[in-house]
Amino acid sequence: MRCVSHEEGKDKLIELHESTCGLEGPCLYRRKQRVGLYWPMMKENCDQFQEKCLECREHFERSSVCFVSIQGDWRRPYIEYIRDETLPLDVKEASVVKKKAARFFMEKNELFRRSLRCQPIRCVPEVDIEVLMKEVHQGVSGEHQGARRLYEELMRLGYYWPTMEADTLCFVRQCMPCQKFGLPKRILSDNGTPFVNKIVSNMLAQFNIIHDRSSPYYPKGNGQAKATNKSLLKILSRMVQDSPHDWSEYLPLTLWAYRTSKRGPTQATPFSLVYGADAVLLAEITVPSAWVVLEGYIEHIREADLEALKKRRDKACANHLVYQRKIIKTYDKLVSPRMFQDGDLVLKDAKHIVKGVHATKFTPKWEGPFKIKKVHSSGYCALENPSSKKQIAPINFKNYKINIVCGFSLRCPRKNGDIVRNY
Repeated sequence: MRCVSHEEGKDKLIELHESTCGLEGPCLYRRKQRVGLYWPMMKENCDQFQEKCLECREHFERSSVCFVSIQGDWRRPYIEYIRDETLPLDVKEASVVKKKAARFFMEKNELFRRSLRCQPIRCVPEVDIEVLMKEVHQGVSGEHQGARRLYEELMRLGYYWPTMEADTLCFVRQCMPCQKFGLPKRILSDNGTPFVNKIVSNMLAQFNIIHDRSSPYYPKGNGQAKATNKSLLKILSRMVQDSPHDWSEYLPLTLWAYRTSKRGPTQATPFSLVYGADAVLLAEITVPSAWVVLEGYIEHIREADLEALKKRRDKACANHLVYQRKIIKTYDKLVSPRMFQDGDLVLKDAKHIVKGVHATKFTPKWEGPFKIKKVHSSGYCALENPSSKKQIAPINFKNYKINIVCGFSLRCPRKNGDIVRNY
């Protein structure tokens, strides 16, 4: 644009106004920009000049009846470009509007957008978005559908605005009936057969619900106790030795220490498995290490590290499997096989032993004897009372032993296929 003085600008303003007064199109200020002139008070002078002109005011009042104000509306740049061929002052924003405007068109003073099938979709102003979502979601024909279903329904009905997908998700999350009666993301239950069976598992898999199983007496048996928490507590206890009440302040440092330390099972740091390279520690900055000194060279091999990230993770997974095999081998050396068969008389742990409840000194630690009715290969036996023939709830192998009287075990002759080895 050519910079002009105030006097020359006013003369050009009068000249341009006389030739365009009463004509449809952009305002006087926008017309001045197209001519390529500029002075600091150009916008104020143009507005004041148009306000004093009676013909311009009458034309504005006639046009305002046909079109409502769109100040602050997302549709405004497209309407101004389609109707007045006016672009935003920012170059990048103008380029984006010009590219996207190819799919928009005006019809009866309303902005529409062409879909991928070239069908017209009405562009919804911001003041009508919440009302429209509320009517489709929980109105007369609404069914309190999920966010994705609501988004698809609005598109099917022929509505559009840029933040449509995010707005529908936020709207559904704020809907109390949906949150109260919606499907849970995760459920927690014990290992009882009413919850652990084929029917329940298929139903949970169908709705993508995570099923966590926990045992109140033996949580380690179903993997709920993690070694990660044990390691974090060990690090945290050393950091807060002087001030235990401030443990929350040391928790981020504990997590950082854990994530930047090489773990034995994977032979890698958790940080490197996520980002492809080890973190630069504070000590390496205080006393510059090779990574810090060769920073310019390291930037060139950063892309190669990201390409090798999958291979690094596969190697960590293989190391973890090797570590698990070593643990299993070490554990098996300390386990003595226990074999049971149908008809054996066994003693089972007393209730206070199973529940971990304190009892008196002379309280028996075993109950029975009971007769094994059936041995299951998964690690438990079905028991019954020999005298009353009443069945006892099945218990894991670790909770009972062979009943021995006078040095002899009371068990039936062994049959092929009845031997079960318990580890």
